[in-house]
Amino acid sequence: MTNKKDIKILSQILDIDEVKVISHSIYNEIGIILRTEPIKLYSVCPSCGTESHKLHQNHRHIIKDLPFGEKPIFLEINRRQFKCRICKKPFSEEFEFARKKRTYTNRLANKIIQEVLENDIHSVASRGIVTTEEIERMLKRCI
Repeated sequence: MTNKKDIKILSQILDIDEVKVISHSIYNEIGIILRTEPIKLYSVCPSCGTESHKLHQNHRHIIKDLPFGEKPIFLEINRRQFKCRICKKPFSEEFEFARKKRTYTNRLANKIIQEVLENDIHSVASRGIVTTEEIERMLKRCI
């Protein structure tokens, strides 16, 4: 069983200000999955800028992050959906460390792009961390 001290250390190692680790699982064939939750209890409406505390839905996603040694790291994030009290419309929370609808963190994308500059897309993709399609999306975002 994971204690609070272990969880705090995992959150510090992860080093993402927006989330904290709440549990973890290690799978021999897959890697380490860190289950996270946002630190803030609210989000800001992208339409009107109003802070919203009214939780509408929870959406859990698994995204890839930088490996820890030889172990792949996956983050299970909860991209909550809030309802704006002004606009009356639901909106999804945004994180600086991972863009919406992406299967990887921004810092992983930056590392992969650096590797592609030194090698080529296919050799980087052959390592199995990201696919060639994901690498192409990362490169398009940079352009």
